[in-house]
Amino acid sequence: MPTSLQQSSTRSQTVRRVGRKKKLNDLSLAIVIQDARYRENLRGVFSKLQLFKTLTTYEHYETLLRENNSGKRKILDECIILMDFKAIGSKNTNAVSKLSKVFPNGRIVMLTYSEEESQVLEAIKQGACGYISKRNNLDMICKSVREVILGGIVIDPKVVKYLAKALRASPQLDAQDEKKLTQRQMDVLQFLSKGLQKKEIADRLNLSYHTVAMHTRMIYDRFNVNNASAAVAKALKLGIL
Repeated sequence: MPTSLQQSSTRSQTVRRVGRKKKLNDLSLAIVIQDARYRENLRGVFSKLQLFKTLTTYEHYETLLRENNSGKRKILDECIILMDFKAIGSKNTNAVSKLSKVFPNGRIVMLTYSEEESQVLEAIKQGACGYISKRNNLDMICKSVREVILGGIVIDPKVVKYLAKALRASPQLDAQDEKKLTQRQMDVLQFLSKGLQKKEIADRLNLSYHTVAMHTRMIYDRFNVNNASAAVAKALKLGIL
């Protein structure tokens, strides 16, 4: 027979599990993909996982904005937007910025092919927090979205290589930016570039979560960016990663 302490521990674990599930189910997922077959495949996979309170699909990002604004299909402010560049169109270079303003608590994850990677730099500046290759299978894409839900960033290795090449080929930033980072902040930045979450970084560096969060915030401030992917992009341009 379990002791009172064991019963209390079991109840505590149950509460924590329920809390995590509720947090996930308070999110919306918007799949914004031009290709209808691929869009429906993603819908089917995520529907089975039951991670989201609402799941909607769109062919174009402007449809998402229009239907959300009209109330026809409203999505939660706390949302994940999974979008490919074809659903933006070549002329809509500020699409990510528009979505970020409408959904300030949302997280935008871009799906990309190598030939579209020239658009990634602009998306980083506008606040996208993830880049996944469409060449990954659906299970890998789902795993990446789970990482984003938990607060991480996801950058496909092929995209990282492209970023390093493209950023280093562009005009150099002020090298003084590098000197503004402490060694500990450089340690945190290295782990951010690998897609680790703050809690994971804290464990690796034997620091508290709040200390890592503080270092992360200071990196953002010194690089004048708003998210980890933009910080990594700027560090690549500086040549310090």
